Amino acid sequence: AILYSEDPGSSRNGGEYFGVKKGQLEKKFESVIFSLSPGEMSSVFETEYGFHIAELLDRRGGIVDFCHILMIPKIFQHQMDETKKFLISLKDILDNNELTFEKAAKEYSNDLSTKYNGGLLINPQTGEHLFFLEELDPLIKNNVENIDEGTVIGPLYYKMEDGKEAYRLIKLIEKKDAHFANVSQDYNLIKMYAENDKKQSKLSDWINLKIKETYIYINKDFIDKDFVYNWKTKI
Repeated sequence: AILYSEDPGSSRNGGEYFGVKKGQLEKKFESVIFSLSPGEMSSVFETEYGFHIAELLDRRGGIVDFCHILMIPKIFQHQMDETKKFLISLKDILDNNELTFEKAAKEYSNDLSTKYNGGLLINPQTGEHLFFLEELDPLIKNNVENIDEGTVIGPLYYKMEDGKEAYRLIKLIEKKDAHFANVSQDYNLIKMYAENDKKQSKLSDWINLKIKETYIYINKDFIDKDFVYNWKTKI
C-alpha cells in the first residue's frame, strides 16, 4: 500500500483504517469489507474511486478495521479528445430533436447521481432543481447566464469532486427573473426556510434548557469570548 496505493488518506500508513462504522463507507466498498472474515483478502473490485484490494483486519459488530490498496485508472488525452468529440456529436443530435436530453442522460451519462432522473442537478442547499446564479460553478454560470430556456451548451471541461477529469453537456431547463420571493413562485423555497427556522428555534430552546442542568467546561483561553449561547451559566 505504501508503494502503490493512490489513496491519499491511507497510503502512508500502509492503507490502514481503524474504527470505521457501518454506513461511513462507499456502498460497494462497504459491502465487500463486511463480507470478509478477519484476515481475509478480497479479490479486485471497482468503486467510483477506482480499483481496490482490501483486507479485513478486525470486526467488532458494525465497526471494522481494514487496509486496502487503491489504483485510480489513468485517463489519457486521446481519451478526453474522443469523449469531447462524442459529446459534440451528441449535442448535434439533441439540437436536432432526434433524442431527448433525459434519454441521452440515462443512456450515456457517467454521473450516477443524475443519470436516472434525466440529468437534473439538485441544489444541495434546498433540495430543489433551482439554483441562484451565484451558487453555480463559475464556468456554468458564465455559459447559462445569457442563453434561452431549452438551450444545450457544451461540451464543458470540468473536474469532478474525486479529481477525475470530464466533459459535460448542460441544458437550461428554466430561468426566472430576479424577484421578491412570493408564495406563488417560491412556495417550496419559502417552506424550506420556514421549516429550517422552526427547527433552529426548537434547537435553541433545547440548548438553553440543557445549559442550566449540564456541567460545561470552558478553556481559560476562551472564557472572555462572546458566545451565541450562554455557556457561562452557573448551575
